Parts: sequence; structure tokens; C-alpha cells
Amino acid sequence: MASTKELQKTLPRHAPNSERHLQDLNRKFAVYSLVNFDAAQLQELEHTLNIASVGHEVEDDEATSYAKLADQPNFSGHTLRDVYDHHIRVRDDCDWMDPLYFIIADQEDYKAKGLLAVYLSTYGAEEDNRIGVGRCGYDWASDWGVNFRIANMDWFDLKETEQEEWGGSDPYEDDEKGAGRE
Repeated sequence: MASTKELQKTLPRHAPNSERHLQDLNRKFAVYSLVNFDAAQLQELEHTLNIASVGHEVEDDEATSYAKLADQPNFSGHTLRDVYDHHIRVRDDCDWMDPLYFIIADQEDYKAKGLLAVYLSTYGAEEDNRIGVGRCGYDWASDWGVNFRIANMDWFDLKETEQEEWGGSDPYEDDEKGAGRE
């Protein structure tokens, strides 16, 4: 399994975000899968994320769910870059999709191995708007997106948690300013 630092280097350094993207705060987080899940497994993934977010069993209630399967959620046999390119392409035409944050199942046993959180608006030490890829528990995947929206937590909080829980790299270690990235 590639590290999130290695995965992040497969994406451009910056996303083509506009001011409008930074203002779209009340949308659902798209859920994608790099695992070959069938339709029932994809629905279970979405349901599991929404239960974890509110802490109890929920109906498919728009008001209490934050995660939603993307219109094309299955990217098995594809790369993280393919998911990113798709998200960038469809986010402006989708009235429910958060333009800056999405969740990816990259492991079949996501409950034990976590999910990828992709944030297209991290703020580094120089306030440079960068793309970030991190690993988080399924029970926090939606909550990270919500916390980023309300500025309750930042990208370094996620990366610190990743380092502690999943063995990620030091979030404060210089990544050579994105060497090798667009």
C-alpha cells in the first residue's frame, strides 16, 4: 500500500479552485471506491459513513447525512489521479457535491485500514492552497470534511492523527515543496 505522501505526489500541487468553490459549504462529500465493490457494498459504505458521522442509526435523511456515493463511485482498476480528474470535471455541474473534499475507499477492509480523505484546499505555512491526501478512520471520514468547513480543525490536525493512528509521515516534514508535481 502506497503512503499518502506518495499518493499525494500523483496529483497536481494545486487544484483549480475558484472563490465560489471556497464558499460552497453545505454540500455532501462524494464517496468513491478504488476497490471493486458491488452496488450493495457501495451502499453499505455510504451508510456506514453516515452512521459513524452522527453516532447512531439513521434513515437516509438528507439533513443528517454528509456522505453520498458519487454518481460514478466505482473506480476499481483506476488510480487516485483518475478519481481526482473526475471530481474536478463534475463538481461544478453537481448540485449536491462538495467541491473541495471527497472520500475514497482504497482498501477492501476500510473499517480496519481506513479511508483516503482528499482535500483540495489545505493551507500550508505559506498559505499556499494545496491538495492534501490523508488516511483516516471510517468513523471520522465525514467529520473531517465538516470540521474543515467550519474551521474547527485544519489539515495538520488530520495529518497528525494519520501519523499517530496509521503510521503516516511527519506532517511538518518538508515535502520538498511538491517536487515532481505540477
